[in-house]
Amino acid sequence: MNFNLNTQTFATPDGSGGYILSPAAQLLIFGSTLYGDPAETTPEGLMVSSRFIDEFISAAVAGGFRKADILRTRMARGETCRELILLAQEAERAAGEQRLCKLVSKFRP
Repeated sequence: MNFNLNTQTFATPDGSGGYILSPAAQLLIFGSTLYGDPAETTPEGLMVSSRFIDEFISAAVAGGFRKADILRTRMARGETCRELILLAQEAERAAGEQRLCKLVSKFRP
């Protein structure tokens, strides 16, 4: 799987009614699962979401991302604003393609 981090959009229609999600979009979906309504997920879903978020943010920090605490806090608050999307995309760019491809492949079914 290759991501062009310079041109990858947040969610791109795939032509069959679905979307191809950027790593930043995946991060925010996992954040919504972890920090959202607990009745809408399972203990396994919470565990997987927590692991994905931790590994994604660790990859971003390794790439120089300095706003990890802000990103986590805003996700935990359940924010759904453009600024959070931009922050997730900044983390995506910092993590870099190689780290993200490795991370995303670990979480594929």
